[in-house]
Amino acid sequence: MSRQNHARSTSLARNDDHGRTMRIEFRKSRKGKDVLFCERDDGTTTWSELIEGSLHPHVVVPHDLVHYVVELTLELDNAFFGFVARGLDLHASLQPSEKRAMRLEPAVLRAEAAVSALFADLTEGPFSASTRAERLKRACVAWRVAPFEITEDLWEAMRARLEAIATMWSTLPRGGRLELPWVTASVANDSMGPH
Repeated sequence: MSRQNHARSTSLARNDDHGRTMRIEFRKSRKGKDVLFCERDDGTTTWSELIEGSLHPHVVVPHDLVHYVVELTLELDNAFFGFVARGLDLHASLQPSEKRAMRLEPAVLRAEAAVSALFADLTEGPFSASTRAERLKRACVAWRVAPFEITEDLWEAMRARLEAIATMWSTLPRGGRLELPWVTASVANDSMGPH
């Protein structure tokens, strides 16, 4: 069996050898739906069609692109892209929640709440720190996850990163690919070890 075939594994057990890095491509189709393609550090791949979401009236960005920014910035290794890196098939993630291999762990729910709050901040804001905190709290209630805080530095980092990536996506020609790295926080922190 070729390593280029889709990984159909739903085993999400974390080990030290796999699931720590991944190449992510957001592909603009020449015709039809755009695609999210992921190649894991073990060479297996998975893909699915993208769900779009609006950031500004004139800029449409894939929902999963916002997840990428949120999860990378907040170091949520056990949210959507962390599960994909460890073997989740992207088609399986589109199943109804009771059929999904990806458990709705707190990190997954925190990511969804943060994505909701960031969308609101970018489409209706920018908000003040207190309004951002209130929007995040409401999103946590909606996603049934314990409220958490995001520092102003992290909000600004997410906004800046998403605006930059949204610009890259919006200017990408049909047939183009936006390639982004996924590195879990443990790998990033290991690489910053003692010098």
